[in-house]
Parts: sequence; structure tokens; C-alpha cells
Amino acid sequence: MHEEGNTFHCLYHFPILHPGGCFYDILARFHDQSGHISHRNTSLELFGKCPDLRPSVILPYRAQMICHWLGPESNISPEELRDHYSAWQYLHLCSAFSNRSLEPIFQAETRPGRKRQSEMIRSVCSGLTHLRFCPLCLIKDFLTEKEPYWHQVHQIYGVKYCPQHEVPLINSTVTIERRLMRYITLSSLFTDENLIGQANRCITHPTDPYRHAYLRLARTIDLLLCRGKELGTGEKLERRYLDAIAPETQSLQRKQITTIMADFAGMAFLKDLYRQDLDDRLNMIERKGLRSMSPLDHALVIAAIGDVF
Repeated sequence: MHEEGNTFHCLYHFPILHPGGCFYDILARFHDQSGHISHRNTSLELFGKCPDLRPSVILPYRAQMICHWLGPESNISPEELRDHYSAWQYLHLCSAFSNRSLEPIFQAETRPGRKRQSEMIRSVCSGLTHLRFCPLCLIKDFLTEKEPYWHQVHQIYGVKYCPQHEVPLINSTVTIERRLMRYITLSSLFTDENLIGQANRCITHPTDPYRHAYLRLARTIDLLLCRGKELGTGEKLERRYLDAIAPETQSLQRKQITTIMADFAGMAFLKDLYRQDLDDRLNMIERKGLRSMSPLDHALVIAAIGDVF
């Protein structure tokens, strides 16, 4: 099968989809099960070339290929990969990213969407240097899914603690600061014998004055990864905010948004979260309102006001 100069192959097996996994994890486990020794050969089989795999950590990178890989009768659809094995539902909250802007990334050819792709990656995981994992998820996944895997929520900036186990996330040896050309499964980094040793790493951790706030934020982001699309964007999302904050008013004041963000856990927490970008971020929101807000901004507001579903 030929498309735009590349050769795509029908796949004769595909990994089981684990709940909460990311698209990169699926690709990495495909490589592990494929019998390929060379990562290059896996890329050629999947994509007809050897792309940088970093976008697949948080985006449904070329997920439309599932129609070529497994055929139209497969139980796995591109939309399922987009909505449940990427950060798209979380990204969808941001007015800057529409279905149209995602389409070139979703399709087999990403060239027209490279700038938008970079913006999406920066808005979700800027500041992160490595793929991360929760040591207790590592053990739980081994016991329930027969293998540990990369969780999507662990790869989102702002998620400092596992929302399920409430322990600090740990950087793996897999860097995302430069091109990622290898398919590395989480299970390949550990032997069965050292799984318990990982659990011991999370029994104690340094005192964090913002631990409770980070946990609330992590749980909110985890929820938005699953249900973010339900909230809509633009006027629909603003109406939900108004119903939760001030249902008697007709429009949301920009200052209200930054006040809610500050009230969530105090300015000191925001400085820890946003670092040197805090002033610019708050000023931008006060000038432009919802349309300037990042997914993380929305997560903070939703965490602060409570249930908006």
C-alpha cells in the first residue's frame, strides 16, 4: 500500500490497549512484541520512515494509520486512540487548538501541522525532561495487566504526584529533551526482582508544602484527560464556569479567572507551578480572557471551582 511516497504495512498483531496509557506506549509495546531487533525497522513498518516519536507521548500522532494497520473492520478506531490514548481531551479545552488544527497530526502526513504540533507539546509538557512513572502503578500494572506501561497522566506538566497513589512521580531514563527514535517500554527498564525496590522509593519523600494542591490538580487533569471534551470550548465552557461561579451574571470577568487561580492554593503555589512565567500568564489572561488560557490554566480553574460536569 502506497500513500504520499511511503509504504505502509498491514499489521498481523497489535498490543492490548491498557487503560490510561499513551500512544507512545502502544507503539513501544508493538515494537517489543514484533520481533524486530532494530527500532528503525519498526518505524519503517509502521510509518514508512523514521520519525521523531516525541509527539506520540501526548498526541494521537499519526493515529489515523490504525485504518491501514488493522483495516476498517478493526475494533480500534482512530477516534478511540485520539480520545482515550492521548492528551487530546485535555488539550481540547484550549481555544487555540481545534479539531482542524489536530487533523494534520492525526493524519498520516504531519508536515502542514508541525508548528501547531510544537505548540501543543509545549502547552502540555514543557519543562518535563523524561518520561515519568509512578512506582506503585508499576507494581499494580504488573499484577493486573501483566506488564507495567506508560500512563498518559504521568507525562503532563503540573502532575507532580500520581493521582491514584498520591506518591511523587519518578523520572525514567528515557529523555524527551531531544529526538526520541527508540521504542522503549516501561517494562524493559525493570526486572521482576526490582519492582518492589521501586515501591520503597516512595515510602518517604521530602516535605512539600504544596503537596495537597498538586494532588488536587493531578486528579483534575486525570479527569480532564477522560472527560475534557464534555466541557466544550469558548462560549460553552464560559457558561459552565459562570454557572459554577456566578450564575446570575451574563459574562465572565477576566479578573475573576485570575482571582480563582490565585485562590486555589495561594500565589506561592502558582509561583512554584508556573515559575518565571507566572506574571506573563496572569497578565495575558486578564487581557484576553478564556481564549488565551492554556490547558493547565483551565485545569486550575476547574480544580478550584469544583464539579463543572
